[in-house]
Amino acid sequence: MVDALRISSESRIGSNFNLQFLTHTNESYTVQYRNALDAAHPWTRLTNVAAQASAGTAIINDANTSGAPTRFYRVVTPALP
Repeated sequence: MVDALRISSESRIGSNFNLQFLTHTNESYTVQYRNALDAAHPWTRLTNVAAQASAGTAIINDANTSGAPTRFYRVVTPALP
């Protein structure tokens, strides 16, 4: 059984935001963010995580949060083009 895809940990230090999620073997991911949950703020790619030969933990850093008092994140698989 494959575990559900979810952000398992997050932390903020200054303007840096870190999030973690478990990865599965041979699956790629896209991490996206948006500053509000309305049509004026579409999901934007933060980064892609390439498929790996073994499962593990992805640690993602968003160093550009100083201008955004609120930011929403999601992880999708497979990675978006």
